[in-house]
Amino acid sequence: MEINELENIANKEKLNIVNWKMKPKARILDKFIFMDYSKIDSYTEEKCLLAEEIRTLLLRCLLYSIFFSN
Repeated sequence: MEINELENIANKEKLNIVNWKMKPKARILDKFIFMDYSKIDSYTEEKCLLAEEIRTLLLRCLLYSIFFSN
């Protein structure tokens, strides 16, 4: 999967990807994915970080809907 495909998934899920200086390389908070691009060394690392953050948010949303749907 290419980075533009991951960005398209983020857009469909109404996630905003923000370049933000911080201690970790990437972090998700609410509907924002914060990425510190100054710490990301390669295209592959950027893809992995973005995929992991999207996966984490989608799993969180899925689990929330399962446990709190009643």
